[in-house]
Amino acid sequence: MARVVRLLQWPEPVPYAHALDLQERLHQLLLQRPAPDTLGFLLALQHAPVVSLGRRAHATPLPPGLPVPTVRANRGGLATYHGPGQLTFYPVLDLRRLQGPALSLAHYVQGLTDVLAAAALHAADIHAHTPPGPEHAGLWLSATEKAGFVGVQARHWVTSHGFSLNVTPEALRGFQHIQPCGLPAHIRIGCLQEHAPTATLRAVQDAVLAAFERAFRVTLHTASPPPP
Repeated sequence: MARVVRLLQWPEPVPYAHALDLQERLHQLLLQRPAPDTLGFLLALQHAPVVSLGRRAHATPLPPGLPVPTVRANRGGLATYHGPGQLTFYPVLDLRRLQGPALSLAHYVQGLTDVLAAAALHAADIHAHTPPGPEHAGLWLSATEKAGFVGVQARHWVTSHGFSLNVTPEALRGFQHIQPCGLPAHIRIGCLQEHAPTATLRAVQDAVLAAFERAFRVTLHTASPPPP
């Protein structure tokens, strides 16, 4: 039987609240009415500018007068920024069916980190550095520069939230206002185009989707997304 994941894509930036609501609805759908031919869904999008606050965001207070809206999310981690120029992916997957026996959350996070590294290599000829620890999963361009982020949640073995990748310099604007993901002050937030100017959003997204299929041994089938 085909291992199908339904791919939902939007041509314009999506409000963060809409993506949260859709993930919750898809999460419930997988729990209550799982389709035998579908392992889950993958949302691929860019957000309108927003700072999302994970469950541990209270540990790093935000500066007053933040120029972008903030939204609380039930993912792990601290605060991070989303906006145009950053590709964001939300897999809503049943880990029990993705790989038997049930894929552990740690292996799932490592799989997403591997997807980011493979996409950077394929689309921008950038070799990823090893993350300094599991709490800092993502794409590291050097020991002191990070361009991709992973922050997930799993309830009843069904995932939500996911991973993001800064592609263009526009993605960096919101990071100057926050200390993302509890990173030390000497860590710089970067993007792929600073190192590979010809890497386009489309090419990077295509590389991410192909790497996702390989990493989790699934086939992505495009479906029509609901309007934001």
